[in-house]
Amino acid sequence: MKPNMRFERDLKWRTEVEIVPLYCSNKNNFTITKCALKEAYELATRLNLRVKGVFMTNPSNPLGTTITLDEFNLLITYAISKNIHIVSDEIYMLEQSSIPHLSQVSLKP
Repeated sequence: MKPNMRFERDLKWRTEVEIVPLYCSNKNNFTITKCALKEAYELATRLNLRVKGVFMTNPSNPLGTTITLDEFNLLITYAISKNIHIVSDEIYMLEQSSIPHLSQVSLKP
């Protein structure tokens, strides 16, 4: 999925970070996979970028899909293995009150 250009612009404006998208497919309902995480990480490495974290929106914008517990666990396991942060933008949950969702804050260590 191509990142939202405004979102990318806003995120990069002051931080001067580079964004490497994590490509998900409609073939599996845009599920985050270990393969997609690995491909994005390897692309960043080939571009000589130091990966510091994974930034995600939950629910996604514009699709409104929400992350599952299995996907959260995959992200957490991957982040720990690579010693990187997870930042979860959950602002759209306020607009998606009718859709069940899992917040990163609700997870227990």
